Amino acid sequence: MTTNFEIMAKGNQREFLLPFIAYRFEDVRVYINGQLQKQGYSLQGLAQKQGVKLVFPENLGDKDNPVNLKVERLSRISPWVRFHNHEPLEADLLNANTDHSYAIMQDHRRLCEDMGDIAYKLTAVEKLFNLAQTLNQQALKAKEDAQQAMFNAQKAAQKAEDISNLEARAVHVEAGVFSPSVNNVQQGLNSLATSLMPIGSLLIWFFSEPPQGFLQATGQLLKRDEYPALWSLVHNSQEAITETAWRGKKGCFSLGDGQTNFRLPDLQDMFLRGFSNARMIGSYQADMFKSHNHKSHSGYRGALRDGNSRNEWVALLQYGDYENAIKTSISAVDIEGGDETRPKNIALNFCIKVKNDF
Repeated sequence: MTTNFEIMAKGNQREFLLPFIAYRFEDVRVYINGQLQKQGYSLQGLAQKQGVKLVFPENLGDKDNPVNLKVERLSRISPWVRFHNHEPLEADLLNANTDHSYAIMQDHRRLCEDMGDIAYKLTAVEKLFNLAQTLNQQALKAKEDAQQAMFNAQKAAQKAEDISNLEARAVHVEAGVFSPSVNNVQQGLNSLATSLMPIGSLLIWFFSEPPQGFLQATGQLLKRDEYPALWSLVHNSQEAITETAWRGKKGCFSLGDGQTNFRLPDLQDMFLRGFSNARMIGSYQADMFKSHNHKSHSGYRGALRDGNSRNEWVALLQYGDYENAIKTSISAVDIEGGDETRPKNIALNFCIKVKNDF
C-alpha cells in the first residue's frame, strides 16, 4: 500500500510539503508528467511529524505549461530504520495500517529487548547463586579439613612431647653422675618407667617422698595453670565434684574454687576397691559388718567364761531377776575392740602422676 501526493505545478514554487512522513530518500518516488525522477530534487525534514519537504533547484513548470507532479511514499518502510533511528510515532500520525503494524513491532522489539535483558540478568544471578553454593561447600570442606588437621597436629604434638620426654629421660639417665653403680642404674630405670605412665596414674610408692612428676594424694589444692594436662583430664572427665560435695567424698577430684584451682583426692588411711558400674569413680564407703548370726553352747558354761560373772548370773536366776540375768550374760560375752574395723595391713604411699616433670 502506498501514500500519494499529486499536484499541478504552474511555475510559481519549487518547494512542496508532502502530507506524510518519510524516513529515507529511497522511501519516496517522484514522477513528473508520469516520468519517474531519480535525481534533480532533494528531501528535507525526513522523519519530521509535520511532513517531508520536496525541494527542486528551481520553480517547477509555468503558467502556460504546467506539469503534473506526483509523489508516492512506499508503505514497505524498513522497521529498523522506522523505529531504531527516530522518535516513536504519535497516534495522530499513524496514517496507514502499516504504521500500526510497525508500532506494534516497535513495542514487541522493545519488550523482547527488556525480556532478553531480564533473562540475561537472571542467568547471571543463577550463576552467582551456584557460585555462592560452591564456595560455601568449599568453605565447609576447608573447615572440616582444618579441624582434622588441627586434631592430627595435636596428636603429633602429643607424640612429639612423649618422644621428647623419653629422650630427656634417657639423657638424664646417661648424663650427670652416671656411674656403673647399681643404685644409679636402678634410679635411672625407675625414672624412665615413671615417665612412661600417663598423667593421672596412681602409683603405690614405698617411700614417703613421691618421685618426680608425682604428688601424694592428700587432697591438696593445685593451680590449674601449673598442671594444665591433669586439669584437662579432670575437667573433661565429668567426674569431678564441687568443693562442697568433696568434703564427704574425698576420693574424687574437686573443681576447687571453680576458676583457678582444683583439688586432688585424699587417699590417706583408705583401702582401695575395684570400680564397678554401680559406683562412681572416687566414691567413698564407710566401714560395715555384713549381717550374720553366732551359735553358742547351751547353758551358762558357753556364755559366761569367768567365775565372777557366772556366780552373779546364778544368783540372779535364784532370785528370779531374769531380765538382769540376761543382761549379765550378754555383757559377759562382749569382745574388746578399737575405734575402727580393719584387716591386717601395711601403710604405703599413694601418689598421683600430675605432670611429666624430669
